[in-house]
Amino acid sequence: MDRVVVTCEGCGHPCTVRVRDDGTYVLPTDTGECEQCGCTEFLQVSGDVIGND
Repeated sequence: MDRVVVTCEGCGHPCTVRVRDDGTYVLPTDTGECEQCGCTEFLQVSGDVIGND
């Protein structure tokens, strides 16, 4: 899976996520929520892939 940087829509906290083939994100938390504010909506910072698993 590709890795990209996203930001939380609620607080702007950045994190690295894996992108599934269907375009959905695999977040680094068990709950799928932002570690800072608990929001579940994220925006991709850029189209650049920063890694691949």
